[in-house]
Amino acid sequence: MIINAWGDLTMYWLKRKHTLQATAELWTAYGMLRSQHQRDQRQQLASCSHNLALLLEKQGDFSAAEVLLTRTLALRRAFREGGHVKVVVSLGSLAGLYATAGRLEDAEQYFNEALKAARDTFGPTSFEATAYALNLADVLLRMNRPQVCSASGFKTK
Repeated sequence: MIINAWGDLTMYWLKRKHTLQATAELWTAYGMLRSQHQRDQRQQLASCSHNLALLLEKQGDFSAAEVLLTRTLALRRAFREGGHVKVVVSLGSLAGLYATAGRLEDAEQYFNEALKAARDTFGPTSFEATAYALNLADVLLRMNRPQVCSASGFKTK
């Protein structure tokens, strides 16, 4: 219940474009959840750390965001099977972070994994699978590997 209040407060600050205040609120909630870390709060901890990581990425703190996204992915994999929706989202977020940070080889690896998980979870022609395929194609083009895009069914000019 307390954590939900912090989530509401975080959303309040985000809507007013106060990302630093929102980050502070998420850090507080994250610290509380880590100290309690009971089984029923793992999902809240994962959501809180995921949201905090996305804010940190937006602020340019890629290393802190990477740590949190990696922990989030591990938590979500621990209490769900590999194809669960939240695992797919975590894979995509980590891939996106790596792409933004210019770590294209890591981005390629995680976009491939996110794409496979999205196809398994949502279906091969789902919006999610298509989005990850396009993100992967973008990374491959940035790596100057258009032949891989063509082999995967993407048209290149």
